[in-house]
Amino acid sequence: MGFPYTTGIPNPPDNPSQDVANMQQNDNTIDAWVRVDHIGFNNGSGGEHKQVTFNANIATPALTGGVGLETVNVGVAASASQLFFTNALTTVQLSAIRAWGYVANGVNVPQIQSYNVASSSQAGNNWTVNLVPGATSGPSFVVLASALSPIVGSPNHNAGVTVLSSTTNSFTVATYDAVVGSNGVASGIFFIVLQI
Repeated sequence: MGFPYTTGIPNPPDNPSQDVANMQQNDNTIDAWVRVDHIGFNNGSGGEHKQVTFNANIATPALTGGVGLETVNVGVAASASQLFFTNALTTVQLSAIRAWGYVANGVNVPQIQSYNVASSSQAGNNWTVNLVPGATSGPSFVVLASALSPIVGSPNHNAGVTVLSSTTNSFTVATYDAVVGSNGVASGIFFIVLQI
């Protein structure tokens, strides 16, 4: 995408009529340029971001002091661009979160409490979560899960959770009674799916 722009306009020694075509072109270019990633002029939300477009992957620069920035670069396990935040202390991949949600008593995850989750089901202490197509690029992802305590029927027993299996866009976890170390039904699970 390119934008025509003439620098040095208006030129002080010129008669304004000589520069008017270039000034109009520059004005139209500024308007079009702003609307690429922002809401344009003459709008109550003008200037707010619609999106942020990165035009190329770049190596993470070394930073000092209080400066922080976002960049895109190739991810560890994929050649697609991934989003990173960098400051003087660390670089964190922001695009690793592929899905998250909360399931209570085997009920399908409400959209307001989930991201990239298609459905869920519960059979005893096993919980299966199906992600939307494309949420992960294969079965090599990490599920960070937590069970909602207490164990159903045991108000003084905390719930634990372990991942049983995963396939592309699906995983199953089992909850257990953390006090006695045996199967136990939690009243819900929370989870985050990460993939780099």
